[in-house]
Amino acid sequence: MEYSTQDALDWLNQGIEDIRNSSKDDRVSDYALGYDIGFLYGTLRTLLATGHITRQEYNKFHAELTETRQARQNGTE
Repeated sequence: MEYSTQDALDWLNQGIEDIRNSSKDDRVSDYALGYDIGFLYGTLRTLLATGHITRQEYNKFHAELTETRQARQNGTE
């Protein structure tokens, strides 16, 4: 099965949204969250390294993902 750049970008957006909607009190969710975040950052780096997104797009997604991760860890999202 082939995936397009848009598939990866959709997956990144959905992943960020899922982090925003996850429960801070759910330990299973909290444990799985680390893996999800790692995959999201990895996908983002791969898209940049392969030239499928620009540095500007990378910076935008990276900032949004980092902000969401921090908010989740702080319990504000």
